[in-house]
Amino acid sequence: MTKEILDGGAPERDAVQRRAPRWSRTVTGAVSGSPAGGPSRLSGVAARWERHKAGRRWAALGLVGALLLAGGAWLRSGASHLESPRPERAAPASAPPSGDGSAFASWTAPVLLPGGAFALTVQAGERLVRIEHGRERTQQIPFPGRRTLAAGGWTTAEETVVVKAGPGGQNQVAVVLDRAGRELRQIGPAARILPGPHGWTVWAVRAAGTAGLTLQGYTLDGVERGPASVVPAGTEPVTVLRDAVVLSAPDRTLSLWRPGGDEPKRIRTSGRVVSASNGLIVVAHDCDGTEPCRHSLVNTASGRITRLPGASRMRPLGDPVLSRDGLWIATVVEPDTGDGRDEAALAVATVFDGGGTPVLVPGSRYRPPAGTPLVRTVVAPAWSLDGLVFGYAPGGAGLYAYQPGEAGARRLDVPGLRAVTRIVAG
Repeated sequence: MTKEILDGGAPERDAVQRRAPRWSRTVTGAVSGSPAGGPSRLSGVAARWERHKAGRRWAALGLVGALLLAGGAWLRSGASHLESPRPERAAPASAPPSGDGSAFASWTAPVLLPGGAFALTVQAGERLVRIEHGRERTQQIPFPGRRTLAAGGWTTAEETVVVKAGPGGQNQVAVVLDRAGRELRQIGPAARILPGPHGWTVWAVRAAGTAGLTLQGYTLDGVERGPASVVPAGTEPVTVLRDAVVLSAPDRTLSLWRPGGDEPKRIRTSGRVVSASNGLIVVAHDCDGTEPCRHSLVNTASGRITRLPGASRMRPLGDPVLSRDGLWIATVVEPDTGDGRDEAALAVATVFDGGGTPVLVPGSRYRPPAGTPLVRTVVAPAWSLDGLVFGYAPGGAGLYAYQPGEAGARRLDVPGLRAVTRIVAG
């Protein structure tokens, strides 16, 4: 029958029989061969059956409506529990965002809707400060002692990992800290420490023999994720993705390697991997020191390589940073190279279809302190798992958060937090 309909023919109406209960089919069969007087009696039975079915349908619809009304009342009654006990009202209305990065939305902490959550660790001078925002409260946790993210580090919901380097930058270890900054354990030493996807694992690159390297993964609890894998000769792991490792050769050629699998697959570009997320990597190349580096977006699954576009009169002041879901890119830029002013602002762009034109984030623009070169004030943005990007504007908004699609950056009012030089987000 399906083929006849697709071919343009329509089946006869009498040939289409609805499936009915077994007892109904028996009655229907009796009607076709019943004596005189039978059809009227049995047609009444059929009519009552139709009324019975209609009544059941209306009863089912009524039950569904009652459940929807009850569910809505339950949600409204529980909405009050989603409010944070801390003040979340906006400050007096500021000027409408100009779209050029000069105006920002002023908020009191916390800056997110009730129920939102994030964890940051920021470098402020010679100390680290963890900032946590949740449904219940926002808190600032200064870590004890001197810690630095100079050699690397990252943050999760429960831990902060600080990469500590030995003399000359050798023999790195991953120091795992709890939420209060107390040391839980060290993983290493290794020639190099790499974070796994989303920071939930630690990968140690170690020397093996005279010129070889091995790669071994650990959970943040210090448990080995398997035996060490021998790295292909003449290469070094630089980035750990979800299902592969990016290798770099001395001439900056790149390849994709799956430990325990086939030979590395050459990536059709070369340079320095500056960001990675969700199977995507950003590669910087043509860095001659006089002009900003050019950047390409590489999809390691499809092999597609796209040159990231810039915007007219904008000059990048740092490398692009991919969001954790791989949908956005954030870069600190000089907004207008032709106005003769030293200024910086955050610009975001979509990754869709090879990358869109960067757009300035209102509220992120700032000028450097007098006598300080603009490039020395740049703090690389950091993305959280829920799609927020965090930045720092000295002399402007200070520490701020932005979610693509919002009107502008939201200032994080963190008391006593000054001179931020590094941000990592979880």
